[in-house]
Amino acid sequence: MNSAERIASTLESLSQARGRLRERTDAEILGGLGNVLERFRDASSTCRKELEAKLPAASGFAPATVRAGLELGFEPWTGESLERLANAELHPHAQAGTWLAQGYPVTSVLLAGSIPMPSVLSILLPLVLRSAVLCKPASRDAITPSLVVDAIREVDPLLADCVGIVPFEKDNTEANRAFYSTPCVVATGSDETISEVDRYLAPQQRRVFYGHRVSIALIDLSRLGDTGFTELAGNLAMDIALWDQLGCLSPVAFYLVGGADGDPENFAQALGVALASAQERLPRGAVAPETAARIARERTAAEMRAALDGKTRVIASAGTEWTVVLESDTQLRSAPLNRFIRLVPLESRDMLPTTLTSLAPHLAGVALAGFEPDREDVIRQLFEAGASRVCAPGRLQAPPIDWRRDNQALLLGMAMLGNREAL
Repeated sequence: MNSAERIASTLESLSQARGRLRERTDAEILGGLGNVLERFRDASSTCRKELEAKLPAASGFAPATVRAGLELGFEPWTGESLERLANAELHPHAQAGTWLAQGYPVTSVLLAGSIPMPSVLSILLPLVLRSAVLCKPASRDAITPSLVVDAIREVDPLLADCVGIVPFEKDNTEANRAFYSTPCVVATGSDETISEVDRYLAPQQRRVFYGHRVSIALIDLSRLGDTGFTELAGNLAMDIALWDQLGCLSPVAFYLVGGADGDPENFAQALGVALASAQERLPRGAVAPETAARIARERTAAEMRAALDGKTRVIASAGTEWTVVLESDTQLRSAPLNRFIRLVPLESRDMLPTTLTSLAPHLAGVALAGFEPDREDVIRQLFEAGASRVCAPGRLQAPPIDWRRDNQALLLGMAMLGNREAL
């Protein structure tokens, strides 16, 4: 049986299993999925232990980094939070008696990256809508989807039968056609990947796309003393170090607003100390030779700018483990990731809209520090620029379960909505 045939066979099985879901009430399904989340939150559960044990080899992350990332990431994802999400998005319509929201028979879910939390949620959410899930695992994480199905099976075997995992080569045209034949497609990936997926879809198919995104921090240096620098740098170092800066909520640049003349450099030094400390506790995973070469090139380019302008600073580990570059201008430069951060001083926040113009189409989260008493104005400014989340430093890698990723509703985007009038 080739990949396309295996996908067709899986679709048949999913159709039969979904038909039997009428044996479950909405509350039973939601309760069961909430129970699955609680199992992943519990560090002593089988699924959590297996995830911690197997993900480092599959993804390249260091074991300590995986443990810390899972602990922080799953912390806010309780069964109750999933119920609140469903109530907030679906029940207002049902209670009014004039709207119904219901999932498609099958939702194809293309996973990406190597961070497990988005994969867990991407599999569970269609089930909330009673939609079966046809899932293609990410190339860097073939572990998480299987563990999710195992955890669901422990709670409710029928719900587990509504998930099919179908790995296949991304350039297999027949398999892609079969995979993207379902009425609803959820895809996560680079902009190129999203464009490729879209070519397989017909106009009437529902699309829920999550493309390339980056995050930043915005820091009001004028409100921080030396002690504030140390604490803030420690929190932001965690935002960088967890998942080795490879997720859409990983910051690629910190924008430093205001402050005295020496403040940007003092903050850069504090951040270097914090990243060195993080490296001892949460070592960065191994990187490919081409990644190390790219980091080295960006460091050399920054050092050349430093020699010319006398303002740019490079603070870095002896190897490529971490790098802080304090820039002397606002030019948007490439992000090698893997714990490479650029600090961009701004004279005032009035420069923010212009500075963020290039990043805006890809902006996800913003860690915000300072800006009282004008903080609400700054937050509005960030949302207008395209951000979908603003949080405290140190919390970027712990999004709430109802985070409107890419500014989209989580459940309604995958649902069919209809009016129900008096009969």
